Amino acid sequence: MKTIIKLSIIYFVILLLTPSFVNAQTPTLSRTQIKQPTIRQMKVERQLLLEQKRLELQERLQDKKASREAQLNQKRQDRIKKYWGMLEKRLNAAIERLERLVNRLDSRIAKIKSSGEDIDASEEESVLLEAKQKLTDAKAQLEIADSMLDEVLTSQNPKEAFDIIRETVKDIKSDLIEIHRMLVQVIGDLKGLRVGNSVTATPSAEPAISE
Repeated sequence: MKTIIKLSIIYFVILLLTPSFVNAQTPTLSRTQIKQPTIRQMKVERQLLLEQKRLELQERLQDKKASREAQLNQKRQDRIKKYWGMLEKRLNAAIERLERLVNRLDSRIAKIKSSGEDIDASEEESVLLEAKQKLTDAKAQLEIADSMLDEVLTSQNPKEAFDIIRETVKDIKSDLIEIHRMLVQVIGDLKGLRVGNSVTATPSAEPAISE
């Protein structure tokens, strides 16, 4: 009988303690369950913030790069314009000098032909006509090169585009040097004819055209 009473008392105590134990454990589990998602959320938010800052920095760097490239491109265009302006001026000056000389030689040959003397200047006249044609072609090439400048400045690769103009300029310079040589030959031949006054404009050197 005493044993049954003792067991009953123990069982009763266990029943009283079990709810308290359960209730004591339940808040702890709940706080843990609450804290763990909060920490993970903070980590995710921090990663998102860092990624956003990285993208913003990358965008600012790209904007600065684009701005710098635009400034360099504008400076490059200004240099090309300045270079071409000086070069075109020198080429036109050389062409004008040769044109004046051609006109004087043309006038001299016309006088020879109208003098009535038995002097054959047909060879000199033929060389002069060829020089005239070459000079006309050189002027046309220069005009074409000048008209291409806008295309060069708006090209995706202005340096490569300007190389085409540079090659055209080399051809023009080569033609002007050849024209100068032909005119010097005509002057020498006319002097050899010993007719009337000698041609006063006697070029002694090639036309000075420098880049």
